[in-house]
This record gives sequence, structure tokens and C-alpha cells, in this order.
Amino acid sequence: MESIDRLTALLRGLAPEATVLLAGPLSTPLICDAADSGAMHLHLVLHGTATLDCSNGQQAVSAPAVFVTMTQGAHSLNPDSAATVVFSMRVEFCGPAAPMIFGENARPYCIDVLAEQDDLHRIVELITQEVDARRCALGIVLDHAAEILLVGVLRRLVAVRALPSGVLAGLGDARLARTLIALHEAPERAWTLELMAETAGMSRTVFANRFRTVMGKTPKRYLADFRLMLARKVIDEQKGLKHAARVAGYASPAALSRALSRTRL
Repeated sequence: MESIDRLTALLRGLAPEATVLLAGPLSTPLICDAADSGAMHLHLVLHGTATLDCSNGQQAVSAPAVFVTMTQGAHSLNPDSAATVVFSMRVEFCGPAAPMIFGENARPYCIDVLAEQDDLHRIVELITQEVDARRCALGIVLDHAAEILLVGVLRRLVAVRALPSGVLAGLGDARLARTLIALHEAPERAWTLELMAETAGMSRTVFANRFRTVMGKTPKRYLADFRLMLARKVIDEQKGLKHAARVAGYASPAALSRALSRTRL
């Protein structure tokens, strides 16, 4: 339950929308062009082997494995044999926290599905059975499976602390996660460094140093960035500057206006 709670608030802020690109044999390279660099791609190799080719080089895997990519630029998934079967999906993040997850995973990350007998393993088994059987309503089942696969992948990344820094790495730290969850759920609260440290159960100095090391920015900067992204989302939804300021925790619409102006300089 704890791992689910760590992700719930973040997923609300990410607002992911998953689209299945391919569910079946990979007979020719699956090319994701540079226009897709603002999205996450999950390439699940169900049978056979495949090679991911991107600006960071090439990496080959054998089934079952998942490639997680947020590369800046084009990448392709190439079949290594006629037996290669994949389930590939594109995930667009539409929420205010979306920019916080990008940049953390510039290099593709490969997950060995069999490394741990966790929920990800069971999710992959379900997808494999559905793709192999090709039963009626397959498209509907796989659309839902794509959403569940995303959660399973994020859980694994958090649980094994796969990424060296950033918000997913922070959620993998039990004490920092308490503060991150609280910030995501109540950004409008009058947060101070002391209150954030207290939420984490750490001293002010230890918390500040640990946060900066794991998250790649100070607690104050992280909160400011999150609040600004949340405010922009509310404004984009045509809900007004006053409402955006209140939801995001700004003292006044004027304070939000000044913050927006500084980011445009």
C-alpha cells in the first residue's frame, strides 16, 4: 500500500494518457520520431529479442523485458528475428507535474521483468496472454493494460531506486517520499524548510542536503517549480489568475504574475 500511496499524488499531477502503438509481431523497425520526444515510450518485448537504437547508442534485450525511454530525439525498436513480438505504447503527460519527470530519464532504462516476482511480472503475463490469444475486445483490454503497465513500471522504478536523481528517485527514499507526497497533495500549504524536514522526520540540515542530492534541486526550488507548473495548468484551463494563485499557494494573483514574469525573462 505504501508504494501505491507514493505514486498516487504524482500520477494526479502527471495526468498520463497512454496510446498503444503496436501489440503483435515486430516485423519492421518501430520508429518514434523527434516529434515524440515530449512523451515516454514503453516497449515491452514479449517474445524473442529486440534492439533499441537511439542517440545514446544501442541496447539489445531478450523477452520479457521493458524499455523505458524519454530520449530527446528519434529512437527505434528493431526486431532481431521473425519471432519478435512486442507491446509498445506512448505515454503523454498532460498534468502540471509533467516537466518534473522529463529529464530524469534521458538515457533509456531496461527492466528485466523476471528480476523480481512483483506485480509487473503479473501484468506482463496478462498482456502476453492477450496478445497471443487475439481474443475479441482485444483493443479495449490492451488500452486498460497499457495504463496498468505504466503504473507497474513506475512502481518498479521507485522500488529499486533505478534512477539516480529526480522525483522518482525521491519517491524511492522512504523519508523524502513523505515530504514529496505532502507537497504534491497540498502545494497551497504554507510550507517552510522546517515543516518539510519535520514531515520527513529529519533535521533541517540533513533534510536539505539529502533533498538536494537526490532531487537535484533545493526543497524551496522544487516547491516553487511545482507551484508554477500547477498555476500554469490552471490558467491554461481558463480558470483565471485568482483561482490559479489560490490553488498553487501564491499569496496573491500579483505574486503569481511576478513569478510568471520572471520565468519569461
